Amino acid sequence: MPSSQYPKLPHWMALPETKEDLDYAQLPVVDLDEATTASGRAKLSKLVVDALVQCGSFYVVNHGYSSAQMDRMHDIANIPFEQLSMEQKQDYTTDSRRRASKSLADGYKFRQYYEIEEELHDEMETYSLHCQSDRTEHPEPLKPFLPEICQFARHNHFDIAYPLLRLLEIGLQMPENALISIHDFSLDAESQVAFLKYYPCEGTDKQGSKNWWLVGETRRDTFSLIYSQPVAAFQILQRDGKWRWVKHVNNAIIVNVGEALEIFTGGFFKATKHRVTRPPADQRSSPRLGIFYFLVANNDVKMAPLKGNLLLKNGGIGRRFTSGSEPTMLQYRYGIGVHVHRTSILGNDVTETVDARGDNLI
Repeated sequence: MPSSQYPKLPHWMALPETKEDLDYAQLPVVDLDEATTASGRAKLSKLVVDALVQCGSFYVVNHGYSSAQMDRMHDIANIPFEQLSMEQKQDYTTDSRRRASKSLADGYKFRQYYEIEEELHDEMETYSLHCQSDRTEHPEPLKPFLPEICQFARHNHFDIAYPLLRLLEIGLQMPENALISIHDFSLDAESQVAFLKYYPCEGTDKQGSKNWWLVGETRRDTFSLIYSQPVAAFQILQRDGKWRWVKHVNNAIIVNVGEALEIFTGGFFKATKHRVTRPPADQRSSPRLGIFYFLVANNDVKMAPLKGNLLLKNGGIGRRFTSGSEPTMLQYRYGIGVHVHRTSILGNDVTETVDARGDNLI
């Protein structure tokens, strides 16, 4: 559809890149254009496996959306934050929807939802939509743009996530569709598009003195597709134990390993610990707008290792949970009042409660 047929909306003006000299992570680049042939997939499968083992992250380029299309998506991403009053937003919070049993993660989380430490809270606001965005109601200003959001979700799922899962299947010598088959684009899975806006820290000296906006964490999904944007704030913990900045690459996606992929691969891949820091001084006074796609396995999938030849060749498969007592993906991601049994790294059987608040957003 030509862009002239889309509804008009205010344009989000991104900041220029920082001029500060930062310690950037050296991440591999995966060109999805090369995944269209068997020889290209063979080459990329090794690149992806090596990247996730060594770095836990990589860039994706030529993912199918142009820079102009992503500019448009950022314009749309800003709507939930700028076109509704706080009072209007109250009917669309994730907490209110959980109470009404409409959905688990759709809607708003407001600023200061997460406590970073005592008397210090986050300064981010998020709006999340299930991959099938029509499963619940959305604010009126967003409704004209739902077809574009749905198209964006489908593109992320089928044209980006599935090719990446295919590369992992090849690289790990797994049976065909071993990973793809447990990641449906349906109401029985919780993959989602998320829009996020970080605001400059204001108020107490304690807030202003902190160097991070969100403490280091891992996510419980399979992997995160993080659309690169120019405000430097995103850092990953690398294998050498050092935090490094992730450099902005125009119209690229940053892929991060989640806890589910670590579990499915028996610990062969490690979930990427990441955090959000205060931007450099030349970007610190402006908001940071982000777009994400979180790939989540089907709700009924057991959190247990999948079999793959390469995994067996590399020292066997580790388990986070005792065989036969694994939670489902839904239970693991949201808690939902369940206690899960697992085997500790010391070999002891322990019981733990999964945090019912679920994942933070990046």
